This record gives sequence, C-alpha cells and structure tokens, in this order.
Amino acid sequence: MSWQVSENMKRHNGPFHSPSLLESSRSWLPHGAIAALLVPGCRRGAGRVELPFLLALLVLALLCPAASAKSTAPEKPKPPAVAPPPSQDPNPEGQKAEDEPFDRTQYPLMSIAKAVSMEPCPPNPKAKPLIKDRLFSAELVYQGSLRDTPPARYELMKRWTKQIGDPDAAPRYKKEISLSEGKRPLWLPVPEGLIEPMQADLVVGDRALIYAVFVGCVQGKPVFAIDEFETFTPEDEEADDYITRRPSSRPGGDPS
Repeated sequence: MSWQVSENMKRHNGPFHSPSLLESSRSWLPHGAIAALLVPGCRRGAGRVELPFLLALLVLALLCPAASAKSTAPEKPKPPAVAPPPSQDPNPEGQKAEDEPFDRTQYPLMSIAKAVSMEPCPPNPKAKPLIKDRLFSAELVYQGSLRDTPPARYELMKRWTKQIGDPDAAPRYKKEISLSEGKRPLWLPVPEGLIEPMQADLVVGDRALIYAVFVGCVQGKPVFAIDEFETFTPEDEEADDYITRRPSSRPGGDPS
C-alpha cells in the first residue's frame, strides 16, 4: 500500500508531486497513518489525491517541526543558589572573654594591705557577701600548697563569675593556692589552667608578680583570685625595690 501511495503522489501534477514531501512526512507520521489518509482518494480511482487533504497535509508538515523543536529544546539551567555571606558580628555568640589579649595595664601595682584598705570588708563575719571586682597586681611569695576552695568562698566566686557575665568559669576556681605577703599567709582561688604552670615555674620562696582580682568579701574576710602571674628574671633578684624589677612573661600564660 505504501508503494501505491508513492506512485499516486508521483503521478500528481500539482505542487505536491515531489517524493521529498512524502519522505519528510514519514519522519513524523507512521506509514500506516499516511496510507489511511491517502487511501480514500485512491479508492475513487482517479489516481489523484483530493486538494483539501493535501492542503491539510502541508499545514501539518509546517506546524509539526516547529512544535517538535519547541518541545525538544533544552531548558536553560537555573543559576546556582548563592549561600548567604557569613555573619560579620564582631562579637559572635559564644565568644569567650579569654580570647581577648591579656591587658596588664588594667592591674595597678599595690600591696594586698593597700587593696584591702581602699575597699575594706565589713568586720561582721555574718555580714552578707559583697562583690568588689577590683583589679590590681602585687608581688607575693609562692608557698606552693593547694587546697579545695572552701564552700563559702566558692559560692562568692560563683556569684562573681555570674555578675561579670561568665558563669561557666566558676568551676575553674575549685582550688586555692598558697602565697604570702611578708608574714601574712594568703589563699587565692586559682584557675585550673594556671596550677600546673605555677608549679613548673616557681619553687617555694620564689617571688612572683600576681595579677589578681579583689573578688569581694565573705564572712568578713577579703577574697582574691589569680588572673595571671609572671616570674622575675634571675638578674633582678638582688634589686631592693620590687617595683623596679622587670617581670619576665611566662610562656603559655593563658589563665583559662
């Protein structure tokens, strides 16, 4: 039947006699469909195809390639999603105070006795705990003993760390270290990160420059905590005035 259709198309004297039209139609219409459309004209025996049908065939030939090209055109790729820029907050949440460099200028040099005289504690041992939060530095003598921080003093440390905005720091002050100023023995809460360096750098009787905090008063007595310390160089040991001695920075002296 396909051969008959081809012969009829070749014999047609109209503008559709070219075999290329039939060949192009086969690329988008099944052979059976072409035959079914052309057979009615062939059965009339005139050896020709009706003009309206050929016009319809031409319209389909013109429209179908355009529709096919539109349906097969590749979609343009979507631009990749751009991630938002990282936060530029200079103080991101969770930033710890110990990340800041240690500023020695905030610790004026004075004796323990002077620090207490400037902000005396109430003499009544039953007085309510007080928070002072005063920074200073003092030359003290290392005695080397350790003990657990007494409960009342530890509670004051917890109140102080909460007041300065770092309540998580309180557990680091569970130990106190012994020092002295003249004949006055002292117990100072010390951060756990400083215990081993102090034991490595100092022996009993050594003098050290202690950067301390006057935390406050509990049971009528002052409480001082260590922030940092420095040892003195050997050539300065014979100096009469400790204020003129040059403290040497301890390597790895982060108080955290």
